[in-house]
Amino acid sequence: MKANNHRFLDSFSAELLSQANRVRDLIGDAHWLSDGRHKEELLRVFLRNHLPDNILVASGFVLLPTEENICSREQDILLVDTNLGMPIFRSGDIIVTPPHCVIAALSVKSTYDTQKCTDSVETLNSVRNIIARTPLRASNLFCAAIFFDLPSSAQASIHESLVKLLIDHPAIGPVVSRAEHGPTPIGPDLILSLNSLGFTIRFYQSGEGKTLNIMGHNYSGYSAASLLHHINQHLMDLGRISRANPSILDSVPVEPLQHFPIERKLP
Repeated sequence: MKANNHRFLDSFSAELLSQANRVRDLIGDAHWLSDGRHKEELLRVFLRNHLPDNILVASGFVLLPTEENICSREQDILLVDTNLGMPIFRSGDIIVTPPHCVIAALSVKSTYDTQKCTDSVETLNSVRNIIARTPLRASNLFCAAIFFDLPSSAQASIHESLVKLLIDHPAIGPVVSRAEHGPTPIGPDLILSLNSLGFTIRFYQSGEGKTLNIMGHNYSGYSAASLLHHINQHLMDLGRISRANPSILDSVPVEPLQHFPIERKLP
């Protein structure tokens, strides 16, 4: 039997979705809160199994320890580099951590819709607001909104809903950070459904002003592997792992989506 990297990478999403559906098949429409927590835990376990040992995977809060103790909203998943520092508080999988050792924040939802995506963006932006109050660069933090399911009914119009959410939404604008640390991005770097599509968001600032770029991708069955690839790339950008070593994640197939990329100048 020949090696098959694509089948191996495809198995990540298939396993996560299969485990998630076991609970839904048993409880039906009951106990939605428990079902959501189960999905968060599935993704936390998945990340623990595939990230370096020094990366702590937990849920909780990012706290700026000032006189006011400025705190983020509760995050479904935080990735903390324990080589840079440890949480201020830890009890089981719940942590309160200072911003300097946080490398990523992830929001996890069962099913995509505009309201849930808005909540994810605003929750993740609460961490970006903390980072913007420190000397840290905005690029130190990777943010992703993960949905276990993107209904087919939402796929046809998702490009319009993302533009409305990320560009037209009056409550979601870029946090202004000090010029030497660069602009703070709008919302997440990645919006991903584990059953199909993914969207990368880039925020640029130049002499010509601010620009938002949204790229759409069809990952088919490779969404979970793609999430690992994005986190891996972020760790490389931060210098936490070497770029010299090839990774099987580099072979994740990507198909661009119709209507993308979307690029808009911002006021």
